[in-house]
Amino acid sequence: MIDPAVFGTNNVLASVLKARATGRVRRVVLTSSLVAVHSLQSATPPRAGACYTEEDWNADSTVENGEFYPLSKVLQFSFRSASFSRDWANALDVPAVCNLTCIGSLLYCRV
Repeated sequence: MIDPAVFGTNNVLASVLKARATGRVRRVVLTSSLVAVHSLQSATPPRAGACYTEEDWNADSTVENGEFYPLSKVLQFSFRSASFSRDWANALDVPAVCNLTCIGSLLYCRV
């Protein structure tokens, strides 16, 4: 669950950087989940009507506490510190949408 989120995001963005040179790609919208900014084990509910930013990333989810899905969503954004981050920082517009609801079954169970 963690590897596909991190490596998949990095692979897509690396490919987008290559395609960016053609001028055909201007923006990549990352879809994620509310758990990227709010832990499942948090005692307080998400703030109604709040606009979350990079300052709000979930720092409570870990492998040790079993929050694999939330951790995968947080680490999905680790590309921001990846070796190619300096290349895309000025080249791409990469907003993230963190949805509250996800419908469907888990397709990958490797941690």
